[in-house]
Amino acid sequence: MIHFYVGSHTVKCDSQSTHEEVLLQCYEHDELAPELGLAIYITSPSTEIMTSMSTGYSHVMDTIFEYESLMSGKSDWRIISQRKPWLAVLRKEVFAPWFEGTANLQLVYSQIMDGMIRGFYVCDTTEDLAMLLAQRYYVKYGHFLKPQKLLKQIKSQPMAGMHVKSPQEWAEMAVAAFDSKEYYGAASTADDVKIEIVQYAREHWYIEFSRRFLHCGRLLPRTQGPR
Repeated sequence: MIHFYVGSHTVKCDSQSTHEEVLLQCYEHDELAPELGLAIYITSPSTEIMTSMSTGYSHVMDTIFEYESLMSGKSDWRIISQRKPWLAVLRKEVFAPWFEGTANLQLVYSQIMDGMIRGFYVCDTTEDLAMLLAQRYYVKYGHFLKPQKLLKQIKSQPMAGMHVKSPQEWAEMAVAAFDSKEYYGAASTADDVKIEIVQYAREHWYIEFSRRFLHCGRLLPRTQGPR
């Protein structure tokens, strides 16, 4: 089973199956379209360790073995055997130099939101983070801003870097960011705002998205917060 942010897909796989073969099976899902930079990772919901299947001709089982080898150094194998040891996840790992369209927009947007919560992607400034909080609200709730609903969302889904201010302060900054974009007029659709967020990620987190910068298979969150 390959999991991704807009669904999951069951694939057939054996010891000789390659990343490319499995990826082609994933594209049979109605919510996915072929796109440069999509790759399958082996990970676990309870860890930050991820290993990419890398090139299209690498064997799936080799990547699983690499992941399990990394995990063996973190936990006793008896503990690992008592829970699901790994999870196959489809992720965007590198952007093309050109605009790639909206076919997989929801997948990439959801990955960005998940990564900001988990600490994979951290904004450089508090202003940038406040804008993304405002945009996240718009995507989910639309152009009618309710400050208390925004505050509740901020408290229930905090993003990396928010430790430098209180939730109330972030809500006030997000309201100001919302005002500056003139979202009240509903001139933008949710997809328009998702595209803005993906474009921000393309410009600011291209290294974090690239598999070339993974260290021994581990995708580390950035420790610095926004300024």
